[in-house]
Amino acid sequence: MNGRIDMGAVEVESNAGSLALSPASLAALEGSQTVTFSVTRSAGSDGPISVAFNTSSAPPPPAQITARPRASLNWANGELGAKTFTVTVIEDIQKEPDETVILTISAATGGAVISVPGRHADDPR
Repeated sequence: MNGRIDMGAVEVESNAGSLALSPASLAALEGSQTVTFSVTRSAGSDGPISVAFNTSSAPPPPAQITARPRASLNWANGELGAKTFTVTVIEDIQKEPDETVILTISAATGGAVISVPGRHADDPR
């Protein structure tokens, strides 16, 4: 028998899940108030993943905050759920209008997708 057997290829689809920052927005008073944010991995847990988070302020005027300016959160293979980080809002002596702190998550690894509230994960906007 001189036959050929094609075993084909096994295709495995990985689902690393999606990552969402919460709360999407909030108000906090100055005065060394600590605010906790979370990033939640859901809808898949294949493989280890990580995501970077960053805090910055939006002028005018710049907000005075303390946090690790750039850091990352990590999930192990099979791990779902939330990881948290804190931001401390420092009171300054100036009277000024409301200040804005911008929190971003970016650079997801391991195939994870960053989910944006009100937008489907595949939406290119």
